[in-house]
Amino acid sequence: MFSTGAYFKIWNVVNKGKYSEVECSTQKKDQGGNYQTDFSSKFVKFVGKAHSKNPQPNEKIKITSCGVENVYQKDGKNQYMKNPSYIVFDFEREGGNSAPTGYVPNAYGMPEFMANAPSFEDIGGDDNLPF
Repeated sequence: MFSTGAYFKIWNVVNKGKYSEVECSTQKKDQGGNYQTDFSSKFVKFVGKAHSKNPQPNEKIKITSCGVENVYQKDGKNQYMKNPSYIVFDFEREGGNSAPTGYVPNAYGMPEFMANAPSFEDIGGDDNLPF
């Protein structure tokens, strides 16, 4: 079920700039001991803290803050409900880790080791290249 406290498996992540569009699912055990998919969507939005934590495919996470938004479309005098929007505001990685190993995002959402890498101009141009 899509709710706070639910455990999800992330299958795919598409970074849309200000948010991530995540394909994820959750399962529950039935009376026979088999697992069945309880919730699945290709269009769950990860915004705010959830987006800045850089969700990765094949991760297992626990949702700590989420919501569902119903969108209505007016057609003259009638009003119709469209597909709901599933939004995740924050999550914890399985094991309590807040970021993937070796990943420390900076203000731009870029790993710190990439943000501090010297640029081509800092090296000194063509004169200092080893080849």
